[in-house]
Amino acid sequence: MDEQLLEFVTAADAIHGGRRLYFHFSGHGAGSPNESGEDVALLLAKWSRNLARLALSIDEYRGALGGMGIFEEIVVSLDCCRTTAERAIGLPPTITLQTQTQRCATRTFIAYATEAGRSAFEVPDRELWQGMFTRSLLTILRRSPQGINAADLKRALEYEVASSGQHAHVINGLREGSMFGRRGVLPGLVITFSRARGRCRLRDGRRMLVAERDVGSGSWDLSIEAGLYKLEDSSGRTTAFDHGGEAVTRVGSRGDPTG
Repeated sequence: MDEQLLEFVTAADAIHGGRRLYFHFSGHGAGSPNESGEDVALLLAKWSRNLARLALSIDEYRGALGGMGIFEEIVVSLDCCRTTAERAIGLPPTITLQTQTQRCATRTFIAYATEAGRSAFEVPDRELWQGMFTRSLLTILRRSPQGINAADLKRALEYEVASSGQHAHVINGLREGSMFGRRGVLPGLVITFSRARGRCRLRDGRRMLVAERDVGSGSWDLSIEAGLYKLEDSSGRTTAFDHGGEAVTRVGSRGDPTG
């Protein structure tokens, strides 16, 4: 697993970071005692009571991936038990990648199929069996053709899983407006200038160039992902602004390009 995960993070590092990494696990799990009481050990195929360390600590993996600063967001969904009857010992990842990407602050969304100390259940789906949590998650996404924001997904998951007698535990640490499912229409950005000079550059929160053009006399109309951005012109004027809180963000000023 670490070898495949290393391929993902190496590829993301090569393109100066990724927007979001998804990690979904559906299988056998157990509570892995730690100070927070939230850790889950993901049991590997050959795990047994006498090989209790053949398990992965989700807290260690999540912490290591977030600490790399490669991804803006990490989403973890775990369809497994969290009971402590089995003495499972989750281990950290073995990845030691030295990243080249300028680190960003990583936000996380983690959805547990059940509360700490509880079991997760399966339900029949035609001729197959599927985790109750996984089925609820897929159902919510399929009935949201235009996508669903993170706060609504948390509420929907907790409500829908609870209707089946199980209690999901979802922690949403993503920015307001973060979406799941189809992206739909990206929020619009309209930039107007009065005294800005020369060539204007638009950079994202990691200083990566998003767009560039001569200032001219007209407005600059773009459709880009929500996030923090900075404008800079040839005279050295810079302005940071938060884009995506509304359908259209309008940026302009008396002199400098401001938000």
